[in-house]
Amino acid sequence: MRKEFYIGTEEDMTDYMERAAAYLRSIKKGTLIDGGINLSEALPVEEQKELMQYIYDMVINLMMKTSGRYVLNRIDFGSYKNDFIGNYAEVILKRLDLFRDPERITEESKSYRFPTFLDRLSGEAILTTYAQMHDVSPKVERKIYRVLSAIPKIAVSKQKNCSEVTPYEIHCMCQDISESDILSILRYRNRTSLDQLMEEGMLEIDAIQGDEGIQLEVFEELDADIISVLHHFFDRLTDMEKLFVLLHVRCCDEAYGKMTAEELSVSSLVVSIAAASEKLRKSILTGNLTICRPKRSSAEGNTSIKLKNVEIVSYNVIRYHRKKAADYLKSLGKRIPIEDFSGRHAVKFFEAQWNELVEKYSF
Repeated sequence: MRKEFYIGTEEDMTDYMERAAAYLRSIKKGTLIDGGINLSEALPVEEQKELMQYIYDMVINLMMKTSGRYVLNRIDFGSYKNDFIGNYAEVILKRLDLFRDPERITEESKSYRFPTFLDRLSGEAILTTYAQMHDVSPKVERKIYRVLSAIPKIAVSKQKNCSEVTPYEIHCMCQDISESDILSILRYRNRTSLDQLMEEGMLEIDAIQGDEGIQLEVFEELDADIISVLHHFFDRLTDMEKLFVLLHVRCCDEAYGKMTAEELSVSSLVVSIAAASEKLRKSILTGNLTICRPKRSSAEGNTSIKLKNVEIVSYNVIRYHRKKAADYLKSLGKRIPIEDFSGRHAVKFFEAQWNELVEKYSF
């Protein structure tokens, strides 16, 4: 494959995927890339296949590390976990060429970074996986999702129990679904009370945060004003500051959320970020370290871990950035209403920031 088709060593994933999607459109549809070249005509068929495989493999591997893992951490698909990953991969193969497509782009989507685009593809994969689990078509599964997700919204707005929500009220919210279909869905799924919904794990409702159960759209958007504030907040942070802000609010991989200061000081992400910073590079030492309480464990008889000849970021750096993270979040709390700052939509925005950080230091 020609050198110019590979991602550059210093190239941002979003920038690369913008041109990679253009390559896919050119191969599939005969559109022109920069320079007025039609790759479906200019490249031999084997080289076209090689280029497409390179792009798809890169994105699917990224999905499995970031948004795919995010969904699996929040939705229990049971024995259908691998089916979800397969479905997500199929969606990527089908939709990847749409990223920043000039014929479809809107003012809203123009600003999407690639991790956000990848996140938004998860909904179709989730829907397909639920349909497989329930042995129905994706069209029927979408109806089931809409009916069940309408119940807690109606209950909250009308200040009543979920069990008191009527098919007519659901029909008023979902007017294209008939009352008879709604009744069939409720009977078919046997979900006529909040207790049943929660017992079956399909509606894990938090009335304050408005959390809805079948998490088809797990990456919903915040209001434009809130997004602007959050982008401004994160844009001002260094990568190390960003890391500790995300650790502070636990919008990170589960393993990092459990790490002690000693574990963080030798973690690959912290060391990589420090090494990339001219200011922090000198804080990296090579030596031995004993981790006395791995993963914050306090169990009696817990065995410490002894590491030899490893790169260690100074504890002063860890301590300083932990304090700064708390200060930064306190200032952010003055600019964003608490219900937005602590709600699940803001959490998802933060987790998207974590995915971008992991992506940046994963090469």
